[in-house]
Amino acid sequence: MNDQEIISILKSRNPQIGLKELYKQYTPIKKFIIHHGGSADDAYDTFQEAILVFYDKVLHTDFQLTSSIGTYLFSVSKYKWKTVLIAKNRINEFKNMFSEVENIVEENESYFEMAENALAEIGEKCKSILVSFYHHKHSMSIIASKYGFSSENAAKNQKYKCIEKARNIFKSLLVQTLI
Repeated sequence: MNDQEIISILKSRNPQIGLKELYKQYTPIKKFIIHHGGSADDAYDTFQEAILVFYDKVLHTDFQLTSSIGTYLFSVSKYKWKTVLIAKNRINEFKNMFSEVENIVEENESYFEMAENALAEIGEKCKSILVSFYHHKHSMSIIASKYGFSSENAAKNQKYKCIEKARNIFKSLLVQTLI
């Protein structure tokens, strides 16, 4: 049966014979999909979709076949399978990205906890100076007068000592977690 006869039969009121002829095109499509990461079930589902596309075109448009039916079904199947692979790849990328974000959050929570512990150990005056500077954005002259330092430079030196003290405590906490 040639392609035009199949199209005529599909347009008739009893298209089963035409559909049966279309299923003769399944084997190369199945081989292609399996070769490109799919299963036999994936191939069958994809082929079914291609047949639906073809059948819909035949019935509802002024369809002009410019290639063989086999080539047409293969092209539609190939396009559909490519779409499935792209969607699967995006899902895998999202899963990988989500996993990476979870790891980063867990790592950062651990670091945040260590930083909180380090700040708790540096003493109230140091903690208050750092909060004034970094959180409240106070200038060194305000910090110097608030905490009774003789100059802005003295306040800067004390802020630096407080940061170093916190860093050293943080480093020792980090080393303890690695051991």
